[in-house]
Amino acid sequence: MSHRSFRRIVPSVLVAATCVGLTACNSGDATVSPNSASATSTTSTPEDSAPSTSSDSGSSGTSSGGSSSSSGATEADEQPTAPSPTTDPGRADTLTTSGGWIVSGSYVTFVYRSGTRYVVDTGTTISDPKTGTYKSGKGTLTLKNGQASWAGNGLTARATVNRQGAGSVIDRTGVIAITADGSVACATDKKLAFVTSDGRRGNASTGGAIFVDASGKRTTIGKPGDQGTMVGRYSVCNVGGRSSVEAFDDVLFEFNSDKLSPTGAAFVKAAAMTIAPEVGGRTVRVVGHTDSKGTPAANMALGMRRATTVSNELKRLIPGLSTEVRSAGQTQPTAPNVKPDGSDDPQGRAMNRRVEISWKQ
Repeated sequence: MSHRSFRRIVPSVLVAATCVGLTACNSGDATVSPNSASATSTTSTPEDSAPSTSSDSGSSGTSSGGSSSSSGATEADEQPTAPSPTTDPGRADTLTTSGGWIVSGSYVTFVYRSGTRYVVDTGTTISDPKTGTYKSGKGTLTLKNGQASWAGNGLTARATVNRQGAGSVIDRTGVIAITADGSVACATDKKLAFVTSDGRRGNASTGGAIFVDASGKRTTIGKPGDQGTMVGRYSVCNVGGRSSVEAFDDVLFEFNSDKLSPTGAAFVKAAAMTIAPEVGGRTVRVVGHTDSKGTPAANMALGMRRATTVSNELKRLIPGLSTEVRSAGQTQPTAPNVKPDGSDDPQGRAMNRRVEISWKQ
């Protein structure tokens, strides 16, 4: 994004933030068919350092770099790799099931209600994950009153988030604002869009939640039908150079298995129909994530097995698709695995068990 474009879209997203979540700002049906290209979403997706496998319809092998793309974001647009948290983020009281932030060394990961993660290397060790002001040549991180704010030096990223998962990101790829109810407004040099928390949309890309009915036979994007069960989520806007859709393991797989459930099969089919128009000539990255139960090594292996299952099904449904399979194990939570008092948090752990499908724009 050029400096001129960057300056132009900032006022746009400020307007967007004032009306995000309001019905008057949206148009169109409450439910978007999964075979609609407009159902494709964009979100910030950090790099991870886990082993990966890259494959296409005819070969497979070890991949040491990011996925390739014929157009869109450059490698410089990809976010840095944050080290694994040294303690479970739930104990630090900075992350809830709605959102917040995770500190690891000099890195802070902003986690939003929509599932978006935004990673910043602050350039200085963060000694207290809850409070303080940390300055370096890269910028200033402020942790205060249940909120994290990053102000990069010069025309670089700005980010803020609170423990309700509300906040915003402004960087060279775009601007995104997320409210406490999960509504999203975004702007890039290509589009301006609004999405409410139930999936109602403006006239650009969509975002919200993905649902299936009780039988697992019907998948909808946005507002659920009768007896709808949420199986995944996606964001409206790209910040960080990648588009992404994620699904929760508990509905993707049979219990204690890497075999797709009927609901999981329905979701992957819908995801394939959604992304097929967007991924020609691109490598699709499939990343498995787990909660913190079990050993890190076992979780890394489980994440890889489940990501491989999803990758194989996507390749079956999209002939010729090239995929890169990774596992992040328990290293990239979007919710706490334990409560601040150290007791188990089943809701948070369920949100961390997920598979993410992403590709460069």
